[in-house]
Amino acid sequence: MNHHAKHVRITFTIFCILGIMTSLSALALPPSAVEVEFIGDSTLHRFSGTAMASEIAEVSAPGNRTLIRVVIPVSTMNTGHESRDNNMRHMLDAAHYGLIVGEALREELLQARAGETIALALTIRNETRQVEAVWSRMDEANGEYTVVLECDISLKDYLLKAPSVMGLIRVKDTVHLSIKVMGIKEPS
Repeated sequence: MNHHAKHVRITFTIFCILGIMTSLSALALPPSAVEVEFIGDSTLHRFSGTAMASEIAEVSAPGNRTLIRVVIPVSTMNTGHESRDNNMRHMLDAAHYGLIVGEALREELLQARAGETIALALTIRNETRQVEAVWSRMDEANGEYTVVLECDISLKDYLLKAPSVMGLIRVKDTVHLSIKVMGIKEPS
């Protein structure tokens, strides 16, 4: 078992213009501009799924700074396996804590380069943790930019107990998320 099978791995993929973009406020991205993919491991196999954002927003932060906030409803998380999805939503207590929220400083998102880290605040079940995300890739096509951010987290850090089946098959403390914010273009 490798080291990555012991931690939750999250990849945030954010389409943005680097260096030339001074404000995201003029872009007005719809929630459909965000796609989320996640991959996890259990004692038997690897699984994957998707989720959709309900909101992308700019939020004022102290020091005249701006946070970019992406909100993911737990109810949109889908692995294509109904009992696994129900177990996942139960673990996340979707009835009481229905949203996963990721926030990063706009300034860091716009200035970072491949291989650099930025700070993400990730909130799951009202537990917020600071996570270091590494920019692993940036793509550009037709004036749109793709930046891939990656980080590892632990379910235990969010006070979550991984689901199990009959106490034998258990989801490991690893889940890989990829969040893509698409369609950001250079402001005119």
